Amino acid sequence: MKVVEYGPDCISIITTYRCTAECKECCFECGPHVLGRISNEQIRNAIDQAIEMESVKFIVWTGGECTMLGDDLVKGIQYATDCGLPSRIVSNGGWARTDKMAQEFLKKLINAGLVELNISTGDNHQQFVKPDTAIRAAVTGAQMGISSVISVEKTNEAKFNPEDIQTNKIYKRFLSEGRNVDKFQVINPVWVSFHRDTKYGYKDNELDNPELRKGCDNIYTFIGVNPSGNYIGCCGLTMRYIPSMNLGSVDKISMKKAYDDQYHDFIKRWIFTEGALKILEQAKLWDEDIKIPRFPHNCLYCAYMYHDKKVQKVIMDNYRKVEDRINSEFESKIEWFKVRADKNILQLG
Repeated sequence: MKVVEYGPDCISIITTYRCTAECKECCFECGPHVLGRISNEQIRNAIDQAIEMESVKFIVWTGGECTMLGDDLVKGIQYATDCGLPSRIVSNGGWARTDKMAQEFLKKLINAGLVELNISTGDNHQQFVKPDTAIRAAVTGAQMGISSVISVEKTNEAKFNPEDIQTNKIYKRFLSEGRNVDKFQVINPVWVSFHRDTKYGYKDNELDNPELRKGCDNIYTFIGVNPSGNYIGCCGLTMRYIPSMNLGSVDKISMKKAYDDQYHDFIKRWIFTEGALKILEQAKLWDEDIKIPRFPHNCLYCAYMYHDKKVQKVIMDNYRKVEDRINSEFESKIEWFKVRADKNILQLG
C-alpha cells in the first residue's frame, strides 16, 4: 500500500479515567474510584512529539475528568502554550458551584493558555453535577473571553434538553449582560447506551442520518494518548474496546511512527474512506446472513464491525476484491485533506 504523507491536526490527552461523576453510560467507564493517570513526563513527551510532527494545531485535554489533575493540568496547558499549541478542555464543570469558584478556577487555566472550554451535561451527568453548575461553568468561560461549548445529551427520553438552557436563570442573566454572547454555543450530540439493560429511543432521522454513511475523518486526522501513556488511533466512543486503536507506548516509540504505522492498516483506510456502516453493507453483499443492527452513532457500527467474528471473517476472506478501489479513494481523500490544511494555513497567515 502506498504511504501518503499527512499528519494529525489534533492530539487528545486523556489524562485519567477517574472522574467526579460516574455516569451509567460513560463510554470509558469512568468514576471516582478509578485509579491511574498519565504522568507529567508522558504529557511533556507527548507534546514534544506533537511539535515534531508539525501538522498538529491544538491539544484537547479530556478524561475522565481532566481537572482532577489540579495544578498538573495547569502546568501541562502552560507547557503546550510555550510550545505554540493552544488548548481545549472537556469537563463536567463540577468546579463551578459558585461564580467565584468558576472564575478563580478558569483564570488559572486561561492564564496558562486555555482557549476553549467544552462542558458536558444532560440526564446522566446531572445525577452528579447540577445543571446550574454546568451552565455556570460554560457561561463563565464565555464571559472570560474563551470559546465555550455546552454539550447536552440527546435521546428521545431526555428530561433535560437544549431548550432548558434558554430558560435557565444563569444563562438568561448572561444574555442580559450581553458580554461575549458570541463565545457561547450549545450542541446536542446523540447519547448512547453501553449496557443491554438500558434502551434509549431514537428518531428515524437519527438512525438514518446520512452522516452515518460517510467516512470517519477522526482516523488519520487525530492521534491521542491515554492515561497509561499509550497512543490511540481515534477519539471515538468505542475506542477503548478496539485493540487495533492502541498504537504503542509514548515511552517506547515516537508519535510519528505510531501514526505512520496506521497507513498499513487496510481496515482503517476503509473506515476513513467509507465508514463502518458501508463496510458492513459490503460484507452483507458478500454474505447475506450478515446482520446489521440499526445504531444512532457511527462508533457503534465500528465496534460491531470489529467485534463480530462472522463479519471479521467475511471481510478477511473478501477485502481484496475492493482493495484497489479503497486504496485509490483513500489516497485521494488524504490528498484533499492536505490541500485543505494548506489553504487553512494560508488563510491564517
